[in-house]
Amino acid sequence: MANPSERIGGPVIGAQYCVPSTCQYRLFQTRRGSKNWSVVDAANATVIFTVVKHKTNSSRWIPKYETQLVDAEGNIVARIQEKGSRWKVLGASADSNVLCSVKSCGGLLDWKTTMKIFLASNLSEKQPDYMVELRTIFASDCIILHGTQPMSEVEVNRRWFGRPEYTVTVNAGADCAFVLLLVMIMEKRREQRAAAGNAAAAGGNANAGAAAASAAAAGGGF
Repeated sequence: MANPSERIGGPVIGAQYCVPSTCQYRLFQTRRGSKNWSVVDAANATVIFTVVKHKTNSSRWIPKYETQLVDAEGNIVARIQEKGSRWKVLGASADSNVLCSVKSCGGLLDWKTTMKIFLASNLSEKQPDYMVELRTIFASDCIILHGTQPMSEVEVNRRWFGRPEYTVTVNAGADCAFVLLLVMIMEKRREQRAAAGNAAAAGGNANAGAAAASAAAAGGGF
């Protein structure tokens, strides 16, 4: 019989993170507005990982950051770096190679697929190794697939004054560290879209105000 991890892609971050049975985790911000997150075992609230924002250079004017997944002992497990329109998942050390790249996608013609993940060995990128798909067009809940094989389900909740919280079910054999990193990329994608929407709304309000002022001036100041 095939090993469960082989059926759903095997280890990406490391074999030690492939769960022997289905597990459930909760991810939430450590405090409102924080860039740091806690990952706890949903069964007993034990902290398994933390996710931290880390500055990678010394520049005050053009700072660079990465996101690090850190285990309960304080060891870096893996890192996320944004590269243009993609995110790169790297190993723990600063000189480690890229393990996979994550491409944001989705639109009217393919609203279900929100992210495509390509392993470093997939040079052609004709087909993704993993995908993230929305369950419905009206909800943020999604499923992570290896081919057609589900490896994780992600439920998005809004609690604590609007702070997001994720409930992540990882199927037996899946690399839980890899899954949790993908969830954090989902959150970064959500933040970027929210920021873009806020900027567009602010620009629209500014344009409307300028138009109103111009109309008032043309009409004698009314």
